[in-house]
Amino acid sequence: MKNGDIVTGKVKSINKNYFWVDLPNDYQGVVFIQEVSDYYIKNLSEMFVLGDEIKLKVLSVSHRNKKASLSFKAIRPKYLKIPFTYKINETKNGFENLFQHAKKEVEKWRK
Repeated sequence: MKNGDIVTGKVKSINKNYFWVDLPNDYQGVVFIQEVSDYYIKNLSEMFVLGDEIKLKVLSVSHRNKKASLSFKAIRPKYLKIPFTYKINETKNGFENLFQHAKKEVEKWRK
């Protein structure tokens, strides 16, 4: 594994601002919330669940510690970007609607 590689990992634990992923060859990776989306995400557990297998890009790797820093947004398809025509109201429901739209797009990509 080296910087820039695309890897598949299994979500191991989720915190509010980052989550850990089990990677091949006993490596572990961390994905910080800013590497998930360009849009506001309140809590990563609303987007990922334990056991999810997802593709990620390696940002940096420490072979000595068998740990890697990863990015989800670096490899997402273009259709995951919310179109400019999607209206967001600055209300609780407006942000929930945006999240529901993004979640549907993520589900399409996972398949």
